[in-house]
Amino acid sequence: MDVQGDDPLHQLSSEALTGYQIAALKASNTLSSLRALQQQGHQFEIIEVIDSESAFRLLSVGRVTAVYSNREVGQAIIRQLQLPELSYALRHRQLEYFVGFNPERVSQAWVDGFNHQLQRLQQQGEAQKIFKRYGLQ
Repeated sequence: MDVQGDDPLHQLSSEALTGYQIAALKASNTLSSLRALQQQGHQFEIIEVIDSESAFRLLSVGRVTAVYSNREVGQAIIRQLQLPELSYALRHRQLEYFVGFNPERVSQAWVDGFNHQLQRLQQQGEAQKIFKRYGLQ
């Protein structure tokens, strides 16, 4: 979750989000997670936005008090929009990401070659360098 730099939000408790207006991307996994928090008793308002950039612009001008987004996506948008007054506040949950290929468009041999090259990059430490350039872990 991202907030303005002076926001005291640093942990997720039942009282922590009371009164917050939190922007989240419409029809997204993040919106579903935010709604689940409400169902657990957290008291805050959800502001649905059609794109992530709008959420961070709303936060930067004080129209919402937080944005619920993927950390890496949020940090990339903050850099892109040049909004240094915004910062990452806390992690609600951790997700793993996977790369998928459509078997109707990509051959198994190509996928095997991709996996081989990715493993080689990881073994050489190059994959971590590439991830770091994009703010990923």
